Amino acid sequence: MNPVAVATIQAVLAAIVALVLLKTLAARTGARDLGRGFLWVCALLALANLLGVAVVSLAGDGAANMMRPVLRTLRMADWPLTGVALLLACAAWMRKPSAGGTSTIADFASRPETAAGLSVYVALGFFAFEIGKLAHDAQMREFFLNSGYPATFMYAVMAAEIVGAIGLMFERTRRFAALWLAVIMIGAIGTHVRNGDPFSDSLDALRMLLISVSILALSHRSKTPLPSG
Repeated sequence: MNPVAVATIQAVLAAIVALVLLKTLAARTGARDLGRGFLWVCALLALANLLGVAVVSLAGDGAANMMRPVLRTLRMADWPLTGVALLLACAAWMRKPSAGGTSTIADFASRPETAAGLSVYVALGFFAFEIGKLAHDAQMREFFLNSGYPATFMYAVMAAEIVGAIGLMFERTRRFAALWLAVIMIGAIGTHVRNGDPFSDSLDALRMLLISVSILALSHRSKTPLPSG
């Protein structure tokens, strides 16, 4: 099965499972506690991935070979989390007042901790991307040159991604940073399409685009009061 189909199936199945689990957990634990738990899960996944990429990119062959299976395991969460992010974005936009004070998935989706969790995940993911690019500087420069860009443009894009990643870490700049990164990812996908590259080469950019759009939606709804009545 090709990588695109695998990613799609993982995202859809994860969204379905999350719909069932989150509905139960939101009612039992409350939206705030569930949001905090989600923030911690996202942060730990992203930090483990960042450290793993750093070891593979910067450490010796022995440590790198030991870390690669761990990274492959962590990457299994990429598209399931993307599916959950899209589910939460949709839930937040369809949010209605909950009956009887019971927390719903929409209440959890609209918590600032939920957007913060996805933001930390994306931000640390971009930091890992930049470490990987620097570790494969020659190959990345060749890709940009073959794509018709000057080599300096690669470093400009890296700087732009770092600025966006840092912006995601702060609530005040989160929405702009998510939009900023989404635009960059659209450009990355467009470059691959123009080059005639396999669509699987765009999967990381597509994943970050979808989660960035989800963060944008969640950050907006977390600031929007519910209608009365």
